[in-house]
Amino acid sequence: MITTYIANFDILGYKDAILNTPGEEFKFRLDHVLRDIEFSLSLDATVGDDRGFIVADESRYITNFHYISDTIIFWPRSNSVEDVKNWFLVCCKFTRKMFVHNMPSRGCLYFGEFYELSIMRRQDDRVKKAVATMSGHALVLSHLKAENQSWGATVVDDSVVQAFRFNSDLDHLLDERCTEEMVPYKLVPTKQKKEKVIRFIQDEEHSDNAFEFYKSWIEDVFAHDNRNVDNPRVKQILDNTIELLRRQLETRIVL
Repeated sequence: MITTYIANFDILGYKDAILNTPGEEFKFRLDHVLRDIEFSLSLDATVGDDRGFIVADESRYITNFHYISDTIIFWPRSNSVEDVKNWFLVCCKFTRKMFVHNMPSRGCLYFGEFYELSIMRRQDDRVKKAVATMSGHALVLSHLKAENQSWGATVVDDSVVQAFRFNSDLDHLLDERCTEEMVPYKLVPTKQKKEKVIRFIQDEEHSDNAFEFYKSWIEDVFAHDNRNVDNPRVKQILDNTIELLRRQLETRIVL
């Protein structure tokens, strides 16, 4: 068991998307999620493959990830400043990619105890044996906090904020890449305070009509894969997400 950073993301409306979308079409959509994970891990560095396609440059990967079903988890290979900074920037990239042109998700960045064990073996060409198990308080608490949010966004738990405060090379990332928000929770914590939330839009200039532009993209993302956006709970999450976008664009920082 180690004490480290973990980012836990949950795809919204996953069950309904599976049930309401033809299998081959949904498989294509999951390939898009993997694509966005890979480009996030490379921080958008690309190479050409043997087929002539532009793909993520795997030589740039230094953050670990686990992707199964509706869950995506990122954690750094070590707690060095370089590795933790890369992990944080990967989470920022992934947040933006999912919400602008893929699937709605919500996430939580956490610092605490975490353990991971992965084994992959293939017995001749017929049987694949895979073990991927995880444990630790950080795994559970990051999942619960992500799932408790009533919007599609990525919250940075105070455990990460406090850990970053001890290093000036990391601390500035929170001010540059996040806004402070009163997070809408299903179960509201006692004495709730504002928390750091990763910006949807970063490293970009914004035109005067940026809000309407990105709002339409987020609405499309929520409606994709035949999700029921008329459901009151879905509409609440969508409305809260759009309101967050509006506030973040009003306080935007171009890096």
